[in-house]
Amino acid sequence: MEAFSQHIRQSIVRVLEKEFGCQSSHVSSVAIETPKHGDRGDFTTNAALVLAKKAGVPPIVFAKALVKALQTHSLVKEVGVAGPGFVNIFLHPSYWHNTLATLLQKGDSYGTHAFGQGQKINVEYVSVNPTGPLHAGHGRLAVLGDALANLLKKVGFTVVKEFYINDCGGQIDTLAQSVHWRYCEILENTPKPSPSPCYQGSYIQEVARELITEKGDVFLHQSFGVYGDFVKKFSVDFFMKKNTALLHRVGIVHDVFTAESSFHLNGSIAQMAKSLQEKDYAYHGTLPPPKTKRGSWSPTPLLLFRATSFGDTSDRPLIKEDGTWTYFAADTAYHLNKIQRGFNRMINLWGADHGGAVQRLQGALEVLEAPRKKTPLDIVLVQMVHLVHQGQPLKMSKRTGEFVTLQEVVEKVGIDVFRFMMLTKKPDTHFDFDLEQALEASKSNPVFYVQYACARIYSVFRMAPPCFSPGHTLHSDPSLLSLEGAPLDLLEQPLEIQMIRLLSKWPHCVAQAATTYDVCALSTFLYDVASLFHELWQQGHLHAVMRFLIPHNWPLSWARLCLLKGVLLVLTLGLEIMGVSAPQEMKKNASYL
Repeated sequence: MEAFSQHIRQSIVRVLEKEFGCQSSHVSSVAIETPKHGDRGDFTTNAALVLAKKAGVPPIVFAKALVKALQTHSLVKEVGVAGPGFVNIFLHPSYWHNTLATLLQKGDSYGTHAFGQGQKINVEYVSVNPTGPLHAGHGRLAVLGDALANLLKKVGFTVVKEFYINDCGGQIDTLAQSVHWRYCEILENTPKPSPSPCYQGSYIQEVARELITEKGDVFLHQSFGVYGDFVKKFSVDFFMKKNTALLHRVGIVHDVFTAESSFHLNGSIAQMAKSLQEKDYAYHGTLPPPKTKRGSWSPTPLLLFRATSFGDTSDRPLIKEDGTWTYFAADTAYHLNKIQRGFNRMINLWGADHGGAVQRLQGALEVLEAPRKKTPLDIVLVQMVHLVHQGQPLKMSKRTGEFVTLQEVVEKVGIDVFRFMMLTKKPDTHFDFDLEQALEASKSNPVFYVQYACARIYSVFRMAPPCFSPGHTLHSDPSLLSLEGAPLDLLEQPLEIQMIRLLSKWPHCVAQAATTYDVCALSTFLYDVASLFHELWQQGHLHAVMRFLIPHNWPLSWARLCLLKGVLLVLTLGLEIMGVSAPQEMKKNASYL
């Protein structure tokens, strides 16, 4: 499709220059589209509307000149003008038959691209504070990041998937104190006042019991200062092990785990701060008073980063009042480390509540990098997930008493359903995850609808006679289908041509999604393919001539099996990027059945 689209653009240039004596500088603003339905042609362009004024003629005059130029191409069946000047181009069916043949020849490589040129990209995602179980919001980050990494590999990038472990700071201190509190309660079998702040969830008791199994009562009568560091590390390791195992179950496997504490220990944060000072982007100063004062407040000199130089609302501290490094300082050193590891680009998926940190981090890296080398840092902000059960928001969990864990959601709906559903809404939109809809065996459940298309196609191949695969029966292996000499020219039905037209857009969909990081566009595309397939299936039930397998017409059946193989190929390739299976049959115990 790209080749013919280029031919249309070249024809527009020739008309503009030769017919109307104008330069072609504005042709780039012309839209050349492939309509979803064939009644507007295989291609349509607004060139006459965009360029008529430049050419000094009415749009209809420009449109007629373009029609005349396009009619000379051997693949063009018909060209017409619609409305105020849209030019609609209809191609001979042979173009689409050749397109299907090319698709089938490319097989698993269909839709791959090489524009990544092997460049190294770091995709960091999940990176949740290891202070408790993962919830559905973390799961959305995980699935979006993993699918994006898969997509970028598909277009030629060398991708490293990374998890940043936030194992320092006040939240980790609170975690350790909370674990110690429960540790003492369990050992002494008596309630104790909880520390403030404190994590109250039952999952804290899990860690405490594990700590007792590991160390007994050795910490019971010792001060927290003696064993605090051990409890911190023990608690972090507990949740990292538990959460990583759950991520693996969901198909999320990171290549690299990097701990925030490593930058505190190796001095890289101090070196980074020194570099900012040398470049006059860090200085000792005081912050303005907080908008809401609580008790007495006095200005404290701190080392500040000039974040206002990069659009932030105020300069930001690199060191806290207690003398420890801020999270921002550690995060800056961490990203500088990524650059030093040779990545050409960095992509982070963050919860939307961290959006305020984007400008300051990007600004700090801009200062710290060498003038000749600028490594892009793209941050995708991901909104929250709201679970809905029987039309009502679901907030409480029987297991934790605080929130619904990712494990609970996955156990209820299944891995495939969870992953697919997390990829149906763009990251910047809030997601109401309806548990009932996710379990429906209906068109309103997109994962069921797409997977059901795969299963139906496999069922057709199981019924196909051995004549389409010399020496074999196809059973559930479409790869055995013989393609050589297949009479694809027999595919003449409008819905068949429409399907090939849709499948031909897959490479562009992949490239566009990778360029914009819009992995959710894939789920929309697959749903469209599945919808058109189910329409073809239904037509076969209504009209015998539309069936995929027609006993008295094996040549046509062969051609339609080739079309089904193309449909299954695109569905499988898309589901693979999304980390979702393409089942050969819908099992009766599937979550949505």
